Amino acid sequence: MSTLNNEKQKDPVEDAINALKNILNTIADILSKMNLDELVQLYSKKIDAEILKTVKETGWVYRGGQFTVTYVTKETFSLEIALYYQNKEGEWIQVKSVTPREMKCLKEAAVQELFEKKKIAYDIDAPKEEKPKVQGTIQ
Repeated sequence: MSTLNNEKQKDPVEDAINALKNILNTIADILSKMNLDELVQLYSKKIDAEILKTVKETGWVYRGGQFTVTYVTKETFSLEIALYYQNKEGEWIQVKSVTPREMKCLKEAAVQELFEKKKIAYDIDAPKEEKPKVQGTIQ
């Protein structure tokens, strides 16, 4: 494999990873106490938008992914987004980002559930591309 191909492939992967980190970091600023389902809903639309953007910019096919919430310590949990694509050559590409969060962002019931289960994974299905709304005037 030539170096040029590796560099071309590295940039979209790096860009996608950075975008996932941005999703995790931006939403962290607006977190309030929530349960795990609310947490997943908060990230869902941004992850879908990122998948659609990556597919459009790279030509890769989205194959699946997981959003995982993991108990780390009594003060900390981690959020992980792992997305899987295939390029035109059929090679698999993983785009992944992990970030720590403070337990104080979660409701007590969510902290307890996470403590008991240690790790909770949610599948990330392929997003439905929103059809642009047609706007026009009637004359």
